[in-house]
Amino acid sequence: MRIQKQAAARRKVRALGPAPAYAAAALFAAVFFSLLYWYFASSDSRAIDELFASVEDARPIVAGVFDAHLDGNRLVYVKEECGDEDVGALFFLHLYPVDEADLPDPRKPNGFDNLDFTFEQYGLRGGGRCAAVRGLPEYEIASVHTGQYTPGRDPEWSGRFSLSDPRSAGAAADSQAIDELFASVEDARPLVAGVFDAHLDGDRLVYVKEECGDEDVDALFFLHLYPVDEADLPDPRKPNGFDNLDFTFEQYGLRGGGRCAAVRGLPEYEIASVHTGQYTPGRDPEWSGRFSLSDPRSAGAAADSQAIDELFASVEDARPLVAGVFDAHLDGDRLVYVKEECGDEDVDALFFLHLYPVGEADLPDPRKPNGFDNLDFTFEQYGLRGGGRCAAVRILPEYEIASIHTGQYVPGQDPEWEERVDLTTRSR
Repeated sequence: MRIQKQAAARRKVRALGPAPAYAAAALFAAVFFSLLYWYFASSDSRAIDELFASVEDARPIVAGVFDAHLDGNRLVYVKEECGDEDVGALFFLHLYPVDEADLPDPRKPNGFDNLDFTFEQYGLRGGGRCAAVRGLPEYEIASVHTGQYTPGRDPEWSGRFSLSDPRSAGAAADSQAIDELFASVEDARPLVAGVFDAHLDGDRLVYVKEECGDEDVDALFFLHLYPVDEADLPDPRKPNGFDNLDFTFEQYGLRGGGRCAAVRGLPEYEIASVHTGQYTPGRDPEWSGRFSLSDPRSAGAAADSQAIDELFASVEDARPLVAGVFDAHLDGDRLVYVKEECGDEDVDALFFLHLYPVGEADLPDPRKPNGFDNLDFTFEQYGLRGGGRCAAVRILPEYEIASIHTGQYVPGQDPEWEERVDLTTRSR
């Protein structure tokens, strides 16, 4: 009977609800988590306010679903009225460096760095607004391509921005920056006249166009660099004999005041000649031009009559080797070809230059089966013209040379002229 009364009492207590101590604990937990939620929500709102304030003085870069701003060494994405549908898509962020050697090794084949991310990784929300912050790497950035996408679909939005000088992330991509670039090329070396005029300004190539529309920037730019020493080429480029720095206007260009400019930093190795222009894949170039340096070891030498005069003067004390359409002279570690009265017909044919070393072991491995080194070239690569005269300069390798076979030819035809010289028996 006593046991039944105790069980009935316990049932009554349970029916009345939790004991006062349990009720107090539950109330405390509810208040605590409410305060915690309020604290973090308030913290997010304050952080959002600070981020939106920071971009007021930052550089506006891209306008899309999110507006992107460059704020020092970080990229800040902001959106005023922001819902779940705005943050579900992935963000892509592709960085194109000034020097592709700065890229992490896995990224070098692509030519850009991939910093894609999700909003959950780098974003926050508060007060109906959203922001995301992505720190940028330390290397110098030439251009950025960013936006949002859902895998398997076209981007929901995207934008590109380029810096007027790819070595300066603070330069404003506006009319003022364009004015500064156009002013800089006034004292630079004019190289190529095409849809864009190209100028060599120190260690960068600057392309400018006065009246510029969408149709002028759609085509791709090709930029092929021929070094003085092919050993300086990156290994993947050595089979081609030139470096390929092709680019799009979106990567390295900017527009302002109806004008356009693009800037491409040049590598540190010594450049002998440049071939550049614009093209649409599968079609002939829309325009192109080549320029060569009078001495390929000096990018500052002017490719004009004065440079030609200096070259002709240099061969007066050099060793005469060959008399042909061009006369060839051995001047130290270079072979100089000169022609007094020179027209287009004299420079159209290819030059062949075959070097036979004293020791065949000195030959590059791909040349050893032939028994000689092949330094064939075109006049556009290593030549220049001025005052009705022509000259071409070809740097020779360091190994000891026994003999030289050189001349000009048109593929499929006999040489227009040729001569062999034995350097072991002939003296200067």
